[in-house]
Amino acid sequence: MHNFFSLQTVRERAGYLYPLLICIVVLIVYGHTLSVPFYMDDYSSIVDNPAITPQGGIAALWGYCKLRLIGYLTFAANYAVNGLQVTGYHVVNILIHCLAGFSVLRLVAGLIQTPVIRNKYYAANLEWLPLVVALLFVLHPLQIQAVTYIVQRLTSLAALFYISSLSCFVYARLCSGTSKGRFYFYIAGCAVFALLAFFTKQNTLTLPLAMILVECLFFIDSRRKTLRALLFLSGGMLALWVIMASLFHMNPLSLSSLERLTQETELISRPDYFLTQLRVLWIYVGLFFWPAGLHLDHDIALSNSLSPDVLVGLSGHVFVLAVALALVRRVPLVSFGVLFFYLGHSIESSFIPIRDVLFEHRTYLPNLGLCLIVGWVLVYWMPKVVGNKAAFGTVVLLCLVLGTVTWSRNALWRDPVALWRDSAIHAPNKARPWSELGKYLLQEGDNVGALKIFLQVTEKSQGIGETGKMPPRLDETAMVNLVVALAKGGEYELALFVTNKVLEQKITTVNNSRMLNNKGNILYKLKRMQKAEAAYREAFRVFKENYMAMNNLGYILVIQDRLDEAEEVLVMVPASCPYSEKRDKILAKVRKRRNALR
Repeated sequence: MHNFFSLQTVRERAGYLYPLLICIVVLIVYGHTLSVPFYMDDYSSIVDNPAITPQGGIAALWGYCKLRLIGYLTFAANYAVNGLQVTGYHVVNILIHCLAGFSVLRLVAGLIQTPVIRNKYYAANLEWLPLVVALLFVLHPLQIQAVTYIVQRLTSLAALFYISSLSCFVYARLCSGTSKGRFYFYIAGCAVFALLAFFTKQNTLTLPLAMILVECLFFIDSRRKTLRALLFLSGGMLALWVIMASLFHMNPLSLSSLERLTQETELISRPDYFLTQLRVLWIYVGLFFWPAGLHLDHDIALSNSLSPDVLVGLSGHVFVLAVALALVRRVPLVSFGVLFFYLGHSIESSFIPIRDVLFEHRTYLPNLGLCLIVGWVLVYWMPKVVGNKAAFGTVVLLCLVLGTVTWSRNALWRDPVALWRDSAIHAPNKARPWSELGKYLLQEGDNVGALKIFLQVTEKSQGIGETGKMPPRLDETAMVNLVVALAKGGEYELALFVTNKVLEQKITTVNNSRMLNNKGNILYKLKRMQKAEAAYREAFRVFKENYMAMNNLGYILVIQDRLDEAEEVLVMVPASCPYSEKRDKILAKVRKRRNALR
């Protein structure tokens, strides 16, 4: 193994051979995902999002997502080129994953050249560590959700910029004092990538801390340089906070501003979220080392006390962190991997409550730390124990296993029914997987199967009781889909009854509008045109972007020969939205009716 990898210099291999290999393996395990459809948040962020359409522009995107502007600009570019054809979106996601692999390769190649590693492991064979870590990073099945789930491009793109900025920082420090031109080039790259990362996803706010970690662990050659770097990075953290507070017109010195900007939901308290994350982090670790049981929508109960499982989780984290700190001088790369894992999770798995307490895509960036630890074991420790050939064989076998699992898991994503059935099996008591499964069964024409699932969801979690009264909390998506299933089965009166009961509850604006549109459809089937018209008008009054309701209203107005009113409604449907084709067909009916009436 050593002889094979000594045929060329590290710089030459890292320049073209390693990236080529990364490209090949990524294309093999992700190349068949180009037809994977939109899922979950893809609809609100892409399909039904007017801000990414050509009519939206930068101003609309800025208003929609200030701190994720760069990511949504890429969605807008995809929309301009591909519309709602998923292939183009997946090509970009796969490209980002490849580039992230290149950045990992470059970062690790830089870390093994730092003074601490170079002096301590001068004779060690670390030349192929960058390639091993990069391959583990791009092949691991836990990375799938950040690549194949289109909207989670935000996660992989943010990680790409984050790692690239950190890499530039490492190389700036390596050439500090030797080449001013290269030093300023890397500093500029570090700043640009940091800015791009910050405006892609909020979890990148830890980047200055990651740089401080690198400085403290790998650069102890000059106290003056280290102090200067630490002051620069501390200033960067302060600047990031001031920028973020200013964007939302808040006082950066106010504790209330800090409170508001660090809470995604008020439904979960900070202590409960933190206690839950003490367990969730171990689930992430377990899925990394044994990626069985991966699925789209995990069901994790909240922890609201120091229960035995929470105490065990806390003790485990304290022990791991203590060991990592104790080994800083002996194995700095392993210590860095452990600390980077926790740092990478510190925004989304600490005291900042997020509605969904566990999602696999959140591990994309932190997994770099675990890949570095495993890579170190395979490259440095294992050859000493079993020899170079056995170690090389282990690396190849591990990559083959990871690649096979990733390819197989990606194949499941191509079939929404299979994917959601798998998720429902893993989270049988959670309503959303069953609701999504029912929705896709409905789309495939299995109305009976869909109806059974929706009734099961509503009965198990929120349900319609024997008295016909709706409870105070509902699974909104399940209820919307239940109405569609009932109507498709010809149960119009029951569907109307359910709709009215749901509309009496406090539900989100979007689902309220969808339910009103469904009500209009049912009333149209029952020939109650006046009431159907009122329901459609209320649907797009509640949510201005409900273009489906506008089309439906236009259609029943045409039927009633109210052609001018129909045209007035239909022209409000943008040509760039996914419902414009239906609008054009109805407008054609308007012209046909006008000609018939002349």
